Amino acid sequence: MHPNSLEAYKSMINSGKKKSRSQMIFEHFYFGRKQLTDREVLRSLKPGSDNLNFCQPRITELHQNGVLEECGSRIENGMTVRVSRAVMPESQVTLF
Repeated sequence: MHPNSLEAYKSMINSGKKKSRSQMIFEHFYFGRKQLTDREVLRSLKPGSDNLNFCQPRITELHQNGVLEECGSRIENGMTVRVSRAVMPESQVTLF
């Protein structure tokens, strides 16, 4: 990611503004360099919740915007689910 984009993002985070749910989800993927299922994101953002509607629409939105990509699948609770990771762009892109 372009250094200016990272600086702008850091200043926004440090300004005290409340983070959007999309931003929190993106941080889990990008800064942790993690490959996560939707349920794993839910568990880390809202422990004890089983309501995937808390994060799934935002994850889908991040996929559609090209910020996240599917990188595989896993079996969770007897179902095949997607595994996602952050796209590491070559050039500057709009995240949100």
